[in-house]
Amino acid sequence: MAKQKDVTINRREYERIKKYDHTQMNNYIRSIYKDGFDSGIEEAKNRNEKKDLNMELIKVELSNIKGIGPAKMAQVIKVLEKRIG
Repeated sequence: MAKQKDVTINRREYERIKKYDHTQMNNYIRSIYKDGFDSGIEEAKNRNEKKDLNMELIKVELSNIKGIGPAKMAQVIKVLEKRIG
């Protein structure tokens, strides 16, 4: 993931924001929040697309955990396949 720059405002924008009344400030803050929220959703989608679950690797990892036998591993795999698809 690339490091993102901090969001900054220039002097002209600062002066403009400083003159906002209550309604204008609410609208401005909501727009910033919405932009951040939308960016977060997009980032989450990109992360989910990058994750590739390999069931064979999961089975190997589960078999290495002490206390998980073949029966319990089969139950876990069944639940994972049901949830993940």
